[in-house]
Amino acid sequence: MPQRTAFAAELRRHIEFQAELKQCLDPALVEGVIALLSIQLREIERSQANPPQPAAPLPKAVVALQLDQKSEAHLVSLLMAVVTVDGLTKNVELRRVRQYFQESLGYLDEGLRRIDRLVEEAQEADLDPDALKLARPFLSRPLEERIVIYSACADIAFADDELVDEEQELLSTLARLFQIDEQQSAHLHDAQGQVSQERQQSLDRKIRGQFPVGETVRFESTEQPLQAVEKEAPGEPVEVPKPQPSVTAAALTKTMELMGVHLAQKKGRCDPQDAEWPRLWRGCPEVTPPDPAILINSDSPLKRSPSGEFELARALDQREQVEARLFSFLAGSNKPVSLRLVARASKTDPNRALEIISKYVRECPAFTTYNYGCGTWFGLTAWGRRGYEETARQNLSEIRKQLELGGKANLSELELDILREVAKVAKDRVVLELAT
Repeated sequence: MPQRTAFAAELRRHIEFQAELKQCLDPALVEGVIALLSIQLREIERSQANPPQPAAPLPKAVVALQLDQKSEAHLVSLLMAVVTVDGLTKNVELRRVRQYFQESLGYLDEGLRRIDRLVEEAQEADLDPDALKLARPFLSRPLEERIVIYSACADIAFADDELVDEEQELLSTLARLFQIDEQQSAHLHDAQGQVSQERQQSLDRKIRGQFPVGETVRFESTEQPLQAVEKEAPGEPVEVPKPQPSVTAAALTKTMELMGVHLAQKKGRCDPQDAEWPRLWRGCPEVTPPDPAILINSDSPLKRSPSGEFELARALDQREQVEARLFSFLAGSNKPVSLRLVARASKTDPNRALEIISKYVRECPAFTTYNYGCGTWFGLTAWGRRGYEETARQNLSEIRKQLELGGKANLSELELDILREVAKVAKDRVVLELAT
């Protein structure tokens, strides 16, 4: 690895140079820099001595899939059922469908355009996630090809770095129909999960600017405390805490109630210890997960049984049904969702549906709307800063158009602050200049 070797040599020269600076600068400051450089050097040397093992190889076709145009349509329908089974059509999953035909099956030009048309038709159609109907065209194929097709389905399901219950259930049914044993399907899931985890870690390092090290550094100084030096130094910039959106008690209470209704409708009951609760709060780093039993109001549609679980005490009224449906969209994605996508899924007049949904979202304290992308995105109030960051990342091209046409007057200081951070990570100079 010549690049790593050259970088390691450069680090050694920096360490030697820093050691010479001890004669001129505060030794404590210099030792801190040397400690950081030494950690990076050890990580590089360790990776050279023990190169990282590649992820578990994904199953590849023993023979290439032979698809006529009818088989292409069947395969697109199967993959699109995986995309839409959770009630959401995510751009990252749509891109992965196209990439599969392009990278794994070698489709180009007219072939890719044909796949694009099939994907568009599948989006317009209301696909029935009937696993048997979707799998039937492939049941007569050899086992090796069925494994490859199942692997493609798993790849699509993991494309958004999250495997929800509906996707898991569809994959399990497909594995049984394709006669793929549990060990093979588990191997596929583990491999895709590892790729997804590495992708998330890489994104997290880019966003947070963290260098992946496995040690903790402690700085000790025998000289004058660094804080005293900073106070006396003129012209030093003062770090201002980043603004955080507030999470009101009403927003937390309503979030808890909607989560309880969501679990009760999905599983017949709401267990305060259910595994889905941590997944909800994973997107809320600013919020300490509260106790559902404390925050769920007595006038909510939920009642608590003697065993400590909650269940629906009455039928939901119209408003509660709409709010529960909107919450389910968010709980299934764990990310902000486009209002236009939800309106399109309602199968009514899109403009009227968008107007109605926007009204419900504005009036429910559990939901928040974002000005990004002309105000067509919404999420949970409890998601806080992460919700704004995720919306900006998903909607960056629309934000650029918005800034070019109308400037930044309709964006809050919080949204502008987060937008600048996201633009720096994405290296989008146009957005960065427009937002500054």
